[in-house]
Amino acid sequence: MNTNETVENSEDEDYIVVLGSGKSINDLSISQRQKINACSVKIALNKYGAFYNKSKIVPTHIFFHDDYDTASKFFLRYIIKYLRKSKIKPLIFIVSSKNRGYFFCKSWLFYFNYVVKSLKRNIIRNSVKCLRVLLKPYSLKKFNILKKKIEGANFPIDVKRMALLPRHSKVVYIDVQPWNKRGNKWASKITEPLYHYRGSLTTVFNYISIAFPNRKVLLVGVDFNTSGYFFDEELKRLRFETSDWTTSISREHNKHFSIINYEGTKIDDEMPFMLKNLERSNNKVFSVNKEVYLVKKNFVDYIET
Repeated sequence: MNTNETVENSEDEDYIVVLGSGKSINDLSISQRQKINACSVKIALNKYGAFYNKSKIVPTHIFFHDDYDTASKFFLRYIIKYLRKSKIKPLIFIVSSKNRGYFFCKSWLFYFNYVVKSLKRNIIRNSVKCLRVLLKPYSLKKFNILKKKIEGANFPIDVKRMALLPRHSKVVYIDVQPWNKRGNKWASKITEPLYHYRGSLTTVFNYISIAFPNRKVLLVGVDFNTSGYFFDEELKRLRFETSDWTTSISREHNKHFSIINYEGTKIDDEMPFMLKNLERSNNKVFSVNKEVYLVKKNFVDYIET
């Protein structure tokens, strides 16, 4: 792929836009923002959704699959609450299937399920308390066995996980493959575990190849060669923990975690494989910024917008 030459955009095209959180977004011109906003599909990655007002680029999709720690789960619910209050147009949320049964698009369904789940949780808790009292004189071991059976049969219920999405929004539930395993499969259906390797962008590529074949892809704010966000100052003002286990590693190297050599892997390893599969679905990938990592490494072309 040749990135030594600038690709000229002779007319306003309807790209599939991928919105990252890199600082380069702050350098976009008014004209560039207008052209990007005019695109019909704009997929926001992870934390972007909570700060779209600063970028002045309104997403149509929210991709947030991270569910491996409490901070990630809490941030996703913060994004949903923020978007609902902002009265943004209907969105499509692409989230982990572990959220199935906890996300609702209709308020009456949300409140009905909230009451049902709350009652069920209290029943389970009270049952466990009763068992503790009944079995205490006999055997703590028996109590622990029965407790596990009860909780296992009814699954742990956490009403704090429940979220009411912006009006008329939709949800796409997905599963992903191991994050650090080379040789993962490129899925051909949304119902299959989607490809994943060292970062959310890789899964979004697979999603685009299925949902939007034959469309050009435009990367915006997908920098990788810096560790910060375009909303660093706003992030500091939030009153809850926003860091995850990769944050300190990224800061130490001043790079996005995806391109840091971690346990002998980085996103570069499988980028040719991903681009080959995107080529098969006729999804040519471009970047709006020529100073970003994927352009400098000759993986994608810079396009002048």
